[in-house]
Amino acid sequence: MHQEMSTSNAPQAYLNSVYEKTRSSPSPECPPGNDPTKIEQTYDGMVLQLLAQVIEGAKEKTNGLTGDEKQQKLQKALVDGMQGHITALKEHIAKDEKELKFEEAEQKKHITSDDLHDGFDSTVRLLLTFIRLRVLRMPT
Repeated sequence: MHQEMSTSNAPQAYLNSVYEKTRSSPSPECPPGNDPTKIEQTYDGMVLQLLAQVIEGAKEKTNGLTGDEKQQKLQKALVDGMQGHITALKEHIAKDEKELKFEEAEQKKHITSDDLHDGFDSTVRLLLTFIRLRVLRMPT
């Protein structure tokens, strides 16, 4: 989307077509735990809200302008608005990945109840195997 938008002569037309296409036939796909029957909880609904914000923000920035100047500034505001959201999303993802790596490293430092359970199971299995071998080898 980013490349198509920046190389197009009409970002407004492109964003409007994406908006209308998504609005007219939204996908029910949504994050786990969300209700797919509620458009605002689906991925397409989230994209629609984002596009609506960008389009509205661009229109506000070009209020009072007319003609070619308005069109040029509107297109620039649309591209800048989308790029701003893309940058913010990339930063958010990078932050979340960093936090995930830190959390995974912290978890490796601590013994959890799962670790104890696994250790207990393997110790019991080893002990039972040893007892079975001793019992089988015991003279009668």
